[in-house]
Amino acid sequence: MIYRQRPDNKEKGVLLPVFSLPSKYGIGCFSKEAREFIDWLHETGHRYWQILPLNPTGCADSPYQPLSSFAGCAYFIDLQQLAEQGLVTQAELESFDFGGDAQYVDYEKLHDGRSVMLRLAFSRFAEQLTANGSGQQAEEYEQFLEDNDFWLQDFALFMSLREEFGREESWDTWPEKLRLREEKALQEAAEAHAEDVAFHKWTQYEFFRQWGELRQYANAAGVKIIGDMPVYVSYDSADCWASPEQFQLDENLAPKRIAGVPPDDFAEEGQLWGNPLYDWEGMKKEGYRWWISRMLQNFHLYDVLRLDHFRGYEAYYSTEADADNAMNGTWTPGPGMDLFRQLQKVLEKEDTAATDSQAGGDSSASGAASTSPQLRDRFIAEDLGFLTEDVHRLLKETGFPGTKVIQFAFDGDPKNMYLPENYQENCVVYTGTHDNDTTVGWFRDLSGDDQAGILQYLGLSGIYAWKLVLEYDAYIKKRAAENPGAGVANMDRAGSRCLGTDETSEAPPDPSLLATDLMVNKALDCCAKTAIIPLQDYLLLGTEARINVPGTVDHNWCWRLLPDQFSLIHPRS
Repeated sequence: MIYRQRPDNKEKGVLLPVFSLPSKYGIGCFSKEAREFIDWLHETGHRYWQILPLNPTGCADSPYQPLSSFAGCAYFIDLQQLAEQGLVTQAELESFDFGGDAQYVDYEKLHDGRSVMLRLAFSRFAEQLTANGSGQQAEEYEQFLEDNDFWLQDFALFMSLREEFGREESWDTWPEKLRLREEKALQEAAEAHAEDVAFHKWTQYEFFRQWGELRQYANAAGVKIIGDMPVYVSYDSADCWASPEQFQLDENLAPKRIAGVPPDDFAEEGQLWGNPLYDWEGMKKEGYRWWISRMLQNFHLYDVLRLDHFRGYEAYYSTEADADNAMNGTWTPGPGMDLFRQLQKVLEKEDTAATDSQAGGDSSASGAASTSPQLRDRFIAEDLGFLTEDVHRLLKETGFPGTKVIQFAFDGDPKNMYLPENYQENCVVYTGTHDNDTTVGWFRDLSGDDQAGILQYLGLSGIYAWKLVLEYDAYIKKRAAENPGAGVANMDRAGSRCLGTDETSEAPPDPSLLATDLMVNKALDCCAKTAIIPLQDYLLLGTEARINVPGTVDHNWCWRLLPDQFSLIHPRS
């Protein structure tokens, strides 16, 4: 299946977070395994690699609560490349404990081990700069510092102060002069933490250097990177501390109101997300300067940008900061199309400037006017959930492809927007996203009636669908009775990787594996312009490989691909 081409030259890709790549050092990173994965994407005709946000993580290690919207996560720095630069030794790499579970990230051990390792590497990098004087390395480093000064100094100082006052403490608990960013206090803090500030600047240099090379490798192989930009930032972030005027904060810099969503079928009291809300009116007066800088920074990282919670650009849900629940919030207009028009103007200026530069300052020398970049080719709108007509109108006006998730299609309504036969071409289809269970795990949690109905929708006869469901259910119940302490979910399921069973097994075919295989085919066969398949669905993995359970904070963002699982990816008829 993985070699199967899509009809009419439509494109396909794979969803896999960087942290889920295999690695010896506790977490997936910008390593040879990443290049091997890109090679596999190229060889199997996949044109996109979709990842999750690359920003440094804060609360509960979630990439959607980043410590900065501009910085990169130092966890992803490839330690082997540091060894090749002479910044660490192989013996030193082997001496650190980055966590002993090859399948799940241990963030606490990872932080402790990587912090010491990276500081050791930085000390030797500084020694190299001193010894080599003004060589190429020094020039590249100084150029990076200059190009990124608009966010880098604030981020490096924020991280240094966070370490001084405690990673578990938000910046609003810092001494008042630092919290309010009095100039003298900032200067004194920067001097007192000069070495730490320099360290954090170097980690960003190394992050962007390694990621830039990896992205170039992907692009050379014909693979584009789809990134992900959360609509909100964390209150405990360099963004909010350094640019409080961009947010709805009071005179003490505490949030006036916070983000969330109203009550729905999943949460009867709604959800309080806790993120500070933007001062969109103030931003508009500045031409959305902060937001456009953020988007341009993301364009340096990714080829295509997925806009998380697209509805928030049309209208956002606002609740009191001290509310007990989200039942009494209000919908407030967002920036709408005005933000994207301003971004378009900036991109057109950059494009014109680039054309003038190439033509020696005369854009007419090319024989034609410069072509403005098309925003619709740079974005994917995550427009899941209940949408108003105003949101539909904004999506149509932008031209961005929307998002379809096949797991959401089976409520019995033939007009369900997630049924593949109801798609318009300008959309991106997924079997599931990082917020869904794997398709195998999702299917196993359904009732027998739902399982049989989905199998029929996917092309099986009613008799055969029910036969599969009933036989496998009887087998699982039999095994549960024989092994009462084993747990149903662990029997003949967590290790399933193929359709059917081998000749020595008494187990009947697992319908969840067949359903996943057929749903992947549905995604690849439908009219959507792009199909993105989570790698777990290609590998037919169960709930053990789930990335995130929305509304929970434990055991998320941890799953990793085992080193030998690449060998399980093979063509299936």
